[in-house]
Amino acid sequence: MKRSYLDFTVFYVNNDYELKHSLLRCKHFDEQKSRINIWHEIEETFQTFNLSFGDTPGTTDQGANMIKALNLNDEA
Repeated sequence: MKRSYLDFTVFYVNNDYELKHSLLRCKHFDEQKSRINIWHEIEETFQTFNLSFGDTPGTTDQGANMIKALNLNDEA
């Protein structure tokens, strides 16, 4: 059985200029991995953590479904 997860990891630099990272959210993605479903999960995560699309750069695995999901909204 194949399981899918959508995770959000944050990278930051501390006061000693060391690169750090933390897992912000990892969620089991049990719905169909369509662009609409992925977009709703991204949007929910941004709202939960009070993030702004214009001020929060992101990186993806460049999967076709991720690209389509992010192209649904002009802000992303």
